[in-house]
Amino acid sequence: MWLLLLAAFLSGAAALAYQLLWIRELTLLAGSTHAAIACVVSVFFLGLALGNAVVGRMVPRLARPLVAYAGFELAIGVWALLFYLLLGGLDGVYADLYRSMEPGSAGIHALRLAGAAVLLLVPTFCMGATLPLLVQAASLDLSGASRWSAWIYGVNTLGAVAGAFATGFWVIEHYGVSGPMRATAALNLASALCVVPLWNVLRNEPDGKASAPASVERSRFGALVIAAFGLLGFCNIAAQILWTRFYALIFNNDTYIFTAILLMFLVGVGLGSLVGERLFRGVKKPGLLFGQLQLVSAAWTIAMIYVVPGLVDTDEKAYV
Repeated sequence: MWLLLLAAFLSGAAALAYQLLWIRELTLLAGSTHAAIACVVSVFFLGLALGNAVVGRMVPRLARPLVAYAGFELAIGVWALLFYLLLGGLDGVYADLYRSMEPGSAGIHALRLAGAAVLLLVPTFCMGATLPLLVQAASLDLSGASRWSAWIYGVNTLGAVAGAFATGFWVIEHYGVSGPMRATAALNLASALCVVPLWNVLRNEPDGKASAPASVERSRFGALVIAAFGLLGFCNIAAQILWTRFYALIFNNDTYIFTAILLMFLVGVGLGSLVGERLFRGVKKPGLLFGQLQLVSAAWTIAMIYVVPGLVDTDEKAYV
């Protein structure tokens, strides 16, 4: 199943390359502020969540989930090729509205969100749809669906690390944004081609049975788990934005701060998925372990607020 893992890696690399390219282009349009970055990131994750939720419910009824996966990857690539045409149509309207509003007002933030939504919701919806399709395909032929979902998620995240690193530290600096934006579509094409040999191998049985997940969702425990993951997602992305602001203040708003924070965030998530699958396999109380891990994460985050400035001050004094 190395082809599925390769497809996941390429898809993740393309997704985070797009995120950094979109942030660079849309902050030039909407203002290079942390609020503008937050708007782009918010819409990005909204699209991922919608795609995952909507398509995830349909996956068990799809006879060939990998055909749908390839279609979504190609749709992302086509959208990237059309991005500047769409941006050009939005530019004039956006500029006129922007000038008529007070800086920092609620209207400015709403305009930023609306502009980002127009340009990003469609491709990010498609991105969110790809992961459940890959996981469904893997579970058709491999025992231990949870194990393979962890591997696909982890490899997808490590692909995102590669895409963010190359784009944030090298591609934008040497090649700008417009060329790489279109070139990244080749990664979507390559990811789609990876699954073509498996179209007729990994197929759902056409029995239309998809009731098992619904029974879990209706249970009290299932609702609690979903709520916990929703709160965790809120905290994680909020922490990413706040860390970016925090380190930007410490390191004088270095242009690579967002990319560096994003990379560390992705490395941790990817390795946590891959390593955690092995370390915690067969754990008897996963809910308790989940809570303990969140306490460790919270304690570490609070500690960094006090530790990092001290380290930076010490280094700066050493160079005086």
